[in-house]
Amino acid sequence: MGELTWATPLFFDLWAAGMAGGAYFAAFLLNLFGLDKERRLLKVATYIGVPLVLLGVVLIIADLGEPLRAFNMYLGLRPQSWEMIPGMGAASLRLWPPSLAIFPISPMSLGGWVLILFTLAGIALIVLFLAESAKAWELQGAVGWGVDVLKALRPITTLIAWAAFGLAILVMAYTGVVLAASSMPLWRATLLLPALFVSSAITTGVAALIIVLGIVKSSEAGMTPLLRSALKVLLIVQLLVLAIFVIWALAAGVAGSLVSGGVGVVFWLGVVVVGLALPLVLEFGVVRAKGGALIMLSPLLVSLGGLLLRATVIVAGQL
Repeated sequence: MGELTWATPLFFDLWAAGMAGGAYFAAFLLNLFGLDKERRLLKVATYIGVPLVLLGVVLIIADLGEPLRAFNMYLGLRPQSWEMIPGMGAASLRLWPPSLAIFPISPMSLGGWVLILFTLAGIALIVLFLAESAKAWELQGAVGWGVDVLKALRPITTLIAWAAFGLAILVMAYTGVVLAASSMPLWRATLLLPALFVSSAITTGVAALIIVLGIVKSSEAGMTPLLRSALKVLLIVQLLVLAIFVIWALAAGVAGSLVSGGVGVVFWLGVVVVGLALPLVLEFGVVRAKGGALIMLSPLLVSLGGLLLRATVIVAGQL
């Protein structure tokens, strides 16, 4: 086997970005349906989502070897005003200056822009959330004035939150779309790869919220039982999606690299058993026990399983 084109940094990038999008997606829906009226979980999801996405971006830039090459994912230098780019399945659109171009239908380029926009929306929300809880009268000079201005902008918080929600969906889905649009048989053999990555992103996102709430032990921890109930449902859904994905890939004759050999061992033991089946068993057991040392183990295993899922699918697709 030759050197993998997409290797370890990409595993962590897809895992971190997907988990960030999944956490925000779940928290936003809980707020939308009145289960988190004070936006407590939405704030937690935003606070952890921005660093996770930034971590993914840093890993991608590090993997490129030359940081300036990351610029080409967003903008490129093309001599023609409009041209097809062989091998990329994308078109470039000239901007100003004349040699500057964007790639409006490239999944990879669009995914990079989505990460940037999601991060900017998250930063804006964090600033507004902090200003909302700040006491301007205790702050002097320009800082106090700035807090007053930000509090006056509070109505736009909902608009930004909705924008971030749409971007979170794209963050979760774009990686599966990028892989499915490639020429690798395993990645393009079924229509379920984006759905598999989305289900995994939401599951690991909810797991991340449970872990954070368990660590901080703040007033938001009262939301943990609700998140655990959601986690059980999400684990079952992800198992079903994964089963259909594997059966479909087997029927297409392209699943051998994923379900057999060294990658197969990691897939069956790491993804299916450790990352999905065992957490599901633990979740039902933890509910009955209402405590115990295993409470934090389940979401940790779910997070590990999400990472291993991306690693095995990406590696197997390149074998």
